[in-house]
Amino acid sequence: MKAAIAPLLLWAHLAAAAQVAARTDRNRLVLEWQGDETIQVSVSRARGLLRSPVDIRVDQRAISFDGFYAVFNGLTDGYSAKVVEAAVRGNSIRVVHRLEHPELPAPAQVAFDVLMSPGNKAIRFRVTTQGEKLHLDRLGLGAHHGDG
Repeated sequence: MKAAIAPLLLWAHLAAAAQVAARTDRNRLVLEWQGDETIQVSVSRARGLLRSPVDIRVDQRAISFDGFYAVFNGLTDGYSAKVVEAAVRGNSIRVVHRLEHPELPAPAQVAFDVLMSPGNKAIRFRVTTQGEKLHLDRLGLGAHHGDG
């Protein structure tokens, strides 16, 4: 397994120590940071993080983005994606996708770990990929929605 990118940081801001917890809430996985304010990251258990809404709340403010997109071996579209794992792991969220494409030599696995630290307000998305003769050309964020 190889790291696709360095951790992507969203909402980086130093803060006093807080409590971090992850939980399952019906059909969603929720990661929550509670300190001087409450930060929640929520993702669908069924749809995961690829081209699927990710909701972020800071107290009463909300923003969302249309998940991540990936381009492997120059192939932008035509993937079929399946969530093979979506679970709380301690104080983090783990989502594993299996991607298939007629032009890829074998299925690709894309794993996301969503983490927060008690010492700051950063939301970290650690992304790893695995697959035969697979090259990750691009990983990006979908469009965002809300006032932020």
